[in-house]
Amino acid sequence: MVTDTWVYEQLGIRPRLRERFYVPALIQFYQEKQQGLSEKEKPFFNQSLKLFLEYLETVRATSWEACDQKFWEKLFTFSFLDLSYSQSAEQVRAFFQVIGQFTVYLDNQNSRDLHRLVEDFIEKVENDVLDAVRLLDSYHQKVEQPFATGIAEIEREALLQEVGSPISEGVFVLKDKTESAITAHHLLTRNEYVIALSPHLSELMHDSMSLIGVLKEASNTTWEILVLDRAFPTAALPFVKEAVGVS
Repeated sequence: MVTDTWVYEQLGIRPRLRERFYVPALIQFYQEKQQGLSEKEKPFFNQSLKLFLEYLETVRATSWEACDQKFWEKLFTFSFLDLSYSQSAEQVRAFFQVIGQFTVYLDNQNSRDLHRLVEDFIEKVENDVLDAVRLLDSYHQKVEQPFATGIAEIEREALLQEVGSPISEGVFVLKDKTESAITAHHLLTRNEYVIALSPHLSELMHDSMSLIGVLKEASNTTWEILVLDRAFPTAALPFVKEAVGVS
């Protein structure tokens, strides 16, 4: 029999969080589902629930009833991508599937209609989220690990100092695109940049998509992406602005 304590360990639920409203349902859902998973499915299942738990720790909701449409929209378009540096198309699909299954579980427990709301929204944004992940992955292949703190932050500063060209760092929002370039503005300064891209990468860009990273000047008229830390789909823009503190 799978005990609650074992599930706490598997999902990294710390003692101080075990009294939160969401823990009992997640524990029961985990116990019901994990035994029927294949060895390939288990890591995706565990990682999906861990990310969901991280998100739940950041919100102020005190019940499932308080988790409104905005709660789910922020999860799928912003927080899911913000909380994990490394994602893949397979992980995105697994996360959406696992959370969809969890909403079915909640509906069965409390006679809600939550699953339909969540599935309708997933259907609407899934392709854009997948494009954001593919775009990010294209740039992450150029670096060995995410820039974070400590020695990694020193390495980042060294990289930027070695560029030898003007740079601009921050959050950039896509305004327009062609096959070979996008036009984006810096969310804080409002400065505009024409960013050169390959046709393949341009296809992954969508209007009002948000990019967090560093641009470097490539010529008098164009820039290029030097570092891409995060990419968010169009629907995430309100949450990106909220995080940055702009209206």
